Amino acid sequence: INHLGLFDELPKCVNSCCTALSDTFKFMANCLDNLQMSVEEILAKDMSETIEKAFLVYASAKDLKGYQECYETALMLYLDSTSQTRTKSNSPSRRYGASPKRSHRTVKSTMKSMFSTKSTKLTKSPLSTKVSQSVEDDAKAGHQTSVTVVADCREKYELQRYEHVKLVDDFLKSKMVELTETCVAAFTFVQSFFKQGFHECQSLENSVMDIRNYIGICRDVIQKKTNVIKMAEKELKKKLKNLAFETHDMDDVCEGIPGIRARVDDSEKGGYLNKKGQGIRKAWQRRWFYIKDGDLYYSRGKRGLEKNFVANLVISNIKEVQVDDRPYTFVLNNPQNSREYVLQAESKREVELWVKALRSVAENKLYAMNADDRNSESKNGEDNAQSFKLIKKLNSHCADCPSENPEWAVINLGICVCISCSGVHRSLGVQISQVRSIRLDSWAPSTLKLMCSMGSELFNSVYEESRQASLEKPSADAPEAVRRKYITSKYVDRKYVVTSGMKRSIADLNHKFVQACKNNATDEILKCFAQGANVNCEAQDGCSPIHVATAEGAEEALEFCVLNGGDVRKKDKDGRTPLAIAKDISNSRLQERLTELEDKLI
Repeated sequence: INHLGLFDELPKCVNSCCTALSDTFKFMANCLDNLQMSVEEILAKDMSETIEKAFLVYASAKDLKGYQECYETALMLYLDSTSQTRTKSNSPSRRYGASPKRSHRTVKSTMKSMFSTKSTKLTKSPLSTKVSQSVEDDAKAGHQTSVTVVADCREKYELQRYEHVKLVDDFLKSKMVELTETCVAAFTFVQSFFKQGFHECQSLENSVMDIRNYIGICRDVIQKKTNVIKMAEKELKKKLKNLAFETHDMDDVCEGIPGIRARVDDSEKGGYLNKKGQGIRKAWQRRWFYIKDGDLYYSRGKRGLEKNFVANLVISNIKEVQVDDRPYTFVLNNPQNSREYVLQAESKREVELWVKALRSVAENKLYAMNADDRNSESKNGEDNAQSFKLIKKLNSHCADCPSENPEWAVINLGICVCISCSGVHRSLGVQISQVRSIRLDSWAPSTLKLMCSMGSELFNSVYEESRQASLEKPSADAPEAVRRKYITSKYVDRKYVVTSGMKRSIADLNHKFVQACKNNATDEILKCFAQGANVNCEAQDGCSPIHVATAEGAEEALEFCVLNGGDVRKKDKDGRTPLAIAKDISNSRLQERLTELEDKLI
């Protein structure tokens, strides 16, 4: 997607969304760790206390069972001893004359049924076993079980039963309630965790929708490019069938076919040429020629290790001639050794490309040499070099296409463009674009400051704010017609400037433009200018933006206004020109610049 050069915002959007997702997952992971620690801590503490209390209840139940058995044993032994005594003392007269009473055996069986332990599954405790054994031993020894022993066993049994009921009631009322409350707290933590996750995911909804929209646009453009490639394939097959044998250069094959273009940088030009020899025979030899650092070299083959110097292209002369009735020949004269190289290409198109590449490389190298001389002679050469470095950093790509390292500047708009787009800008006129070379032309200090305060990114954020601009933006190898259509729409018609939602009038827009010039805010100045503000408008006090910028010493704002049609001879309500205002405030830099501009108008 980055290679297409059409969706600069998509990688940023995807990166921000991925960052947000990563942050969300990290946040939820921390929440999950906290949830796990909290639940484990709460449940471990309360469950351990509950289990401990449950064991106490279980131990109390065992003790109660023991006291119950002791009491049962003492009572049964007491009943047995009492029944034997009554049997011995009963007389016949009493037996037949007394009122009937319940048999001791009936009472004994009733008491046994009352204290039956068939329903319990608790084992006997050591205490119950010890007491029961003591009572049984007394019975075997012939001692009668007294009422006091029975009463003592019953008292201990009742007290233990009270303590057991109290312990069970405390367990049910306190620990079970606390355990339930702990479970509710754990559920609350779980609910909070999922609620936070829901809100975090909901906050990413807009970012995900933006990515979906961008992906939809990508798919549409890729589909269009696929259709163009399919059409180019058909045209290529058709052209190859009808192509003449001698026209076999790649540029000749691809010429006129949309979507296919062979583009090679002139400084990297290389290929096979036939070279005429210098001996008696003057034989023609096929050699590999290539350009390196502004000089021409040749070797026996493309991968040959030898390096034969031909000429310095800056001081060489190149011309197309026909030699020995051979077609596609040209001559290169090297004044260093007074030698003439006669070279032959394989097609007419190849000759044009070689001559163009050799001349272009010579011109660029000459420009670089002149630029170095100009910078070395400049009084502020070091400062200018730093400024030009900043300008190149702010304009790493052409403002109108994806070409890298543009060498031409549109100084009135603070941007840089490639050589292909610069030709279209020149045709628009100086009222729209003022094109200057970064390496050749001399620059005013105020122009340098304006260029350093803007750049293609800031400029395109205003002039290409509409998404339609990314769909119609030309590629680096687009033909001139496509570039002209796009650049005209962008700069003349301002088609991609977003003005929707603007309810302010022209007067309000001009007022905002004046305030931006007063504050020397180049971004606001650019926005107002793109939306239609007038650089020669008048504020309520009768001052124009140029007067306000001069009075405030806003050098960048003043430069923007004068380069975009501002009248430097216009007078304010007091009859002062911008130059007079600069003199009043004793600003020598502005005086020098305004004097230079007024001299050009004479």
